[in-house]
Amino acid sequence: KALLDLGMERARIGVVGLGRGKLAHVSAVDGVTTHTAYAGAIAQLPQATFESATDIVGAARYIKGDEEIACLRRAADIATAGLQALAKTASPGVAEAALYAQGMRRLMELGSEYFPLTLQAEPIGRLRYRHRNPQMGRTLGSDWVIEAEVNAAWGGQVAQETQTIVLGPIPETYRKAADLQREWFGALLGYLTPGTDVAELGERINAVRERHGLRPSLILQSAGYGDDGPRLRTGDSFDHLGGMCVEPNTVWVCQIGVQGEDGRLQLSWGTSVLVTDQGPIGLVNRQPELVSVG
Repeated sequence: KALLDLGMERARIGVVGLGRGKLAHVSAVDGVTTHTAYAGAIAQLPQATFESATDIVGAARYIKGDEEIACLRRAADIATAGLQALAKTASPGVAEAALYAQGMRRLMELGSEYFPLTLQAEPIGRLRYRHRNPQMGRTLGSDWVIEAEVNAAWGGQVAQETQTIVLGPIPETYRKAADLQREWFGALLGYLTPGTDVAELGERINAVRERHGLRPSLILQSAGYGDDGPRLRTGDSFDHLGGMCVEPNTVWVCQIGVQGEDGRLQLSWGTSVLVTDQGPIGLVNRQPELVSVG
């Protein structure tokens, strides 16, 4: 009715979320538009032209204003506090559901909008799976590894911080993996500078090679309202991102993964980074490391 009231019977109308874009809804292969509402609008305006406007909105989201950056910085602070709560709670004998609850409690009491934790927790050397809900009937044991991906939302803006926590002594292989995380994170920061072609940035990610039998799994993704882009992942093709550049006042989630040849060694660390005219800086003061507790 609003479109009809505006006299748009023959207008060219943009719709966000008809399919995935380069800069918004990058994971939504089939889009996010409600079919019934969309079909109803088309039926009411048969002479109008409907086109995808996903990346028009995505472009507006990509470069952040001062208020958005302040919200993302606050969200990153909250996510870091969530990680600290998890590390404080984690120890052999603690129920995994209680660990999850303490992490979520900290996020919510600091004012984050609801955003589920992502956890992976298993004994060292065992394959792990990701879950976003508390797992009942599971108890943490000694020599377990916990991967925690914590998202916090403030003012609609979502920041992400990721940490691996080892219950007990850190195996030597894991120390080598953490060393590689630090090296690869430094390399990513060196690439993430204003004016860098995004497709070239993706190819640099793909150029990072296996070391000591440990494979890189690197992700760079624009942060903001959620499912924003560009998104660059090890092994992807980036031809469709040609002509786009890293811009000042963009915020990126950097996630540095390391995997062993058999998949049983798996570490992940990540943080949110702001690109300035002078280069990238972390929204919080974190560097790649393993946390040992218990």
